[in-house]
Amino acid sequence: MRSLTRAGQTAWKPRRILKAALLSGFCLWGAQCSVNALAADLQLSARPSATEVAVNDLLTYTIIVSNPVVRTFNQIQFVVVIPQGMADVVTPLGSREWNCRLSDDRATTVCRLPRGTQFLPGNHAEASFSVTAKSEGSFTPIILVTWGDSWRIGVDWVSESISNVLRPTVSFRPAPPDLDVTHTANPEPVFAGGDLTYTTRVANIGFGYAKGTTLTIALPAGVEYRSVTPSDCKLTSPPRPDRDGLITCDLRTIGGAEPGRTPSISVTTIVRPMSPGTIQSRAEATAVAAFPVSADRYTSNNSRIATTTVNPSADLSLVKTASIVSGLHGSDVTYQLTVTNNGPSPATNVVVIDNLPLTGVSRTPTPMPVSPTATPPAVTLVSSPASCTQAGATLTCNLGNLAALRTSAPITVVLRVTDTRTLTNTASVRAMEHDPATANNTATIPTMVVRPPQSGRLEGVPEVPAQSSPKGPPPPRPMIPAKPPLPGAPSKSPSAPSK
Repeated sequence: MRSLTRAGQTAWKPRRILKAALLSGFCLWGAQCSVNALAADLQLSARPSATEVAVNDLLTYTIIVSNPVVRTFNQIQFVVVIPQGMADVVTPLGSREWNCRLSDDRATTVCRLPRGTQFLPGNHAEASFSVTAKSEGSFTPIILVTWGDSWRIGVDWVSESISNVLRPTVSFRPAPPDLDVTHTANPEPVFAGGDLTYTTRVANIGFGYAKGTTLTIALPAGVEYRSVTPSDCKLTSPPRPDRDGLITCDLRTIGGAEPGRTPSISVTTIVRPMSPGTIQSRAEATAVAAFPVSADRYTSNNSRIATTTVNPSADLSLVKTASIVSGLHGSDVTYQLTVTNNGPSPATNVVVIDNLPLTGVSRTPTPMPVSPTATPPAVTLVSSPASCTQAGATLTCNLGNLAALRTSAPITVVLRVTDTRTLTNTASVRAMEHDPATANNTATIPTMVVRPPQSGRLEGVPEVPAQSSPKGPPPPRPMIPAKPPLPGAPSKSPSAPSK
């Protein structure tokens, strides 16, 4: 592409080209200049596609040249000069009617009708060109129409100030941002009563700055709010069983994207769903635009919805008590078992399994045969509820369903002990639902049984030695002196032997 120069001269700048065209005619691509410009009443119009465009947007001009007079013109040409540094020419002027050439600096375009084409009275010719905005400001190209034979150009001196030189102005505004939101939930699925973490990321994949960026996160109804980070985020409305909650984040300004770099901000929210089912959380980001053309145009990626399945969960706990901690053999030991559902979900098909410390029976579901001459068992089952079934030494009790935050009726089990031993009774509870804390599902209680008193003491109880009497002869008895006889009383003498 040859620059717009004369032979042997330096390259002309667009301003010098226009000045020469208006004052004395100018030369294109080495043509000879005509100093004697002829007047003509050619009309020129230029329509921009918009009065405001954002940086990096496309702007298209439609240019129309008309001949309203009776004269016929040859070599109709027009020149378009682009302000340096404000735009890049994307589509040079051209159509089936015009032949156009672009200067080396891509700032000046000259278009002409094909050689030999006559511009008859009443004719008009149309062309268009597009540019991409590069920087903010007022974009004012200069558009000039000329005519002449061959490459010699004449300027319409009559209407130059009215219709033959145009300066259409378009405002170039800041480039728009493009906010892109991701919103995920973990884990999926989650158990009721467990922590659920939402991770939200707001990125700006557009070229413009996202100013005044705000992120809102809707929390599902029925969840318990735990925390949110960073501190720019606040819980503005807590979730309730019948209403969603809301978190609002003031993210201020997120810079524009650059090659290899996408600015973003992450937000972490922790909640605790309490009811089984499907819950949804919606995150949405918006930015404030100073001009309509600078607003985020691709809003389909400004919001995301995270869907989570909440499975039921019931925290069951078992408590076991015994009527005695230690007792005599031959007596009964009564155990009571109670189950509590700490929630948050109802428990279905609750089952208590009690491993009884029985003797003489198998601990497998199928009892082993016992010899009729065998020693009677030392521990036997006396009674248990009707909802319980015994298989060997295992007692299984079906409690059915148990609502959240409720305690079952006690399960009473009576054992009879006929020998000296320490009983260890262990029981456990389970249900169909997930149990988040299984440490409290098992209970164990020991009971010591001893023999009845024999020889003044209990078996297993150490004998306390009796205190011994002091050695030596017994102490002498005290002497009591005799009373003197009363006056006149006969004195006693030994009786004479009878004859």
